[in-house]
Amino acid sequence: MEGMNDKIRKLIESELKETPTKISHMSFGHGSKTYEVELSDKSVILRTNTKASAYVGTAKNIRELGGLGLPVPRIISESTDPTEYGFVYMILEKIPGRDLRFELASMSKQQIEVVAKQVAGFELLVESLPAEGYGYAPIGQRGRYDSWTEFLRAQLGVRTPADEYTALLKNKLGDLVDRLEPELLRVKSTCFLDDLTTKNVIIENGTLRGVIDFDVVCYGDPLWWLSLTGIAVLADLGREHFYYAEELRRIWGVDRDTRRRLALYENLHALDFMIRAKEGPDWVARMHDYVDNNLALISQKA
Repeated sequence: MEGMNDKIRKLIESELKETPTKISHMSFGHGSKTYEVELSDKSVILRTNTKASAYVGTAKNIRELGGLGLPVPRIISESTDPTEYGFVYMILEKIPGRDLRFELASMSKQQIEVVAKQVAGFELLVESLPAEGYGYAPIGQRGRYDSWTEFLRAQLGVRTPADEYTALLKNKLGDLVDRLEPELLRVKSTCFLDDLTTKNVIIENGTLRGVIDFDVVCYGDPLWWLSLTGIAVLADLGREHFYYAEELRRIWGVDRDTRRRLALYENLHALDFMIRAKEGPDWVARMHDYVDNNLALISQKA
């Protein structure tokens, strides 16, 4: 970490002509390592990635989304050449606040309703962007899959079960995708932001201040985003804070038919959470209970 801090100091001094007063590694980020860099009068966010292609489409995505009216961060500096520092990077303005997961429990119902309406509104704006193929890609590029079903099978294929429950669940979900294939093949390719969930939605004092993290968008069924949000709320905070997910469903107009598809997607995400998470028995029990209820709901008509 000390060697990385030296590289960051050198980078910031080169790009911003100022020596950082503090460098903090932020916990979120699967592929990237992200840091908050404090300067004399402000903080900036530094995203780094050792994969040279990581941010090839990110700047264009941010510009496109900002053009639609989404409150995205300003790009201060970027490089897609890892030669000098051993990583590509992007320096962004810091949006004040914290991820929704840290704020939701203290928000009023009225604040939750406002934020849910804003986030759903962002998704509707993004639906106006062109979409071709299915799956994750930068804006304007084709998704790698030819159908939504192919995308779902690929997502399921990369999950490696962690125990007997997740192994059985993976098999059940594979069977359900097969049985629901006629419906899933009718899903048209629609552009949406897959990861505006309990993270990447920045809240300050109950108010939405911005949205972040746009290396890719997703093409397919926007219920994929809605389902991930519900499972993220369940996993991070529990059912007692599910009002946000319920409000998003209400705004999105989820009905009996789309609820079944939503349940399938939720269980695909839950499988991923349960494989990756190292949580206690109470957490596991609430995830199992929710997944089992979803399986019963899907099977009513599948």
